[in-house]
Amino acid sequence: ATDYIETGASTAQAGILEDMPRLDYSGSCPALLLEPQRSNLITQSEYFGGSDWAKTGAGLGSAPIITSNYGTSPEGLNNASRAQFNLNGGTSGGDISYLSFFVSSITPATNSVYLKSLTNDTIMTFRCGSTFKSITITSEWQRFDSIDASGTDRFQLLLYGNSDSQSADILIYGATLEAGSYPTSYIPTYGSSVTRSDDYMQVTPTDLLGSDTGTWFMELDDLTFDIAGTQVPTIYLGDSTTNCLAIEPKSAANNKGIFLVKEESNVSTTLYDFTISGKTKFCFVWSGTTLKVFRDGIIRYSSSSFTQPANWDTFVFNHGTREAFSEINSVLLFPTALTDSECIALTTL
Repeated sequence: ATDYIETGASTAQAGILEDMPRLDYSGSCPALLLEPQRSNLITQSEYFGGSDWAKTGAGLGSAPIITSNYGTSPEGLNNASRAQFNLNGGTSGGDISYLSFFVSSITPATNSVYLKSLTNDTIMTFRCGSTFKSITITSEWQRFDSIDASGTDRFQLLLYGNSDSQSADILIYGATLEAGSYPTSYIPTYGSSVTRSDDYMQVTPTDLLGSDTGTWFMELDDLTFDIAGTQVPTIYLGDSTTNCLAIEPKSAANNKGIFLVKEESNVSTTLYDFTISGKTKFCFVWSGTTLKVFRDGIIRYSSSSFTQPANWDTFVFNHGTREAFSEINSVLLFPTALTDSECIALTTL
């Protein structure tokens, strides 16, 4: 229970309500989805037949033929386009049929798109900068991505005579080209690029914790820091950013390396230094001057000289210019300090 929860994603889009939390249903249970600010630079993410998209043939390859609103998209609407590529018997690297969208160069860059075959499994090439990724398109909708840390100025889906299928008859939907080293959730565009604001969450856990005892549990998935560097709390529980337990970026060299810290009078004290990827579970337990930290079924830190914040009245996910992004599967606050065995059981993956 909480007094209130605020969430970001403040740019309203089709199908997305302003200031409404977004959930990811890809797992067994829905998770709160928190993402960085991103822009889809493709101006027509669903209308591939327009002049914004270049349809090109080289060698024996024909320019792709696009039929708009041909099939049902992952959105459940009849707004997926049919794209037909043909090499006409061409078997060399110069025989190409391809679909392109061009932008000013960005670094790093990520392309993503939803594809489904209307015939047999189809092999195509998905290009982002110098990354040429071979993909197999099946009769089921899949979201493909291609990432290049050195940047790109284009989104391209290609059929090569020397490596791919001879023809492709596919459905295509939801193309995205964004500046970033990983894909975020789809941002629809209808004539111009669209920017989605970053997501944030703030909870006021008034009266949910004891006077000097408590337990803070979190289950996160794919925790990532969009900007790493100087220690600034991004996820914290306490009475302010200067008196709290916090998780923050470790260094620009490794944006998945983070500190678990106690902030007192703007002095950061490293309690537990670690690097994670994928799913992880934390449990922070305090009682008087005792503090323990559990992660993934193991006690990682223990202190008998912990100085508590004056109040445990603020929980924030994403603070300031350095932001953390993750799927939040669960956040629990207990008014008592759980036992070691309870914390081990709660955090075991």
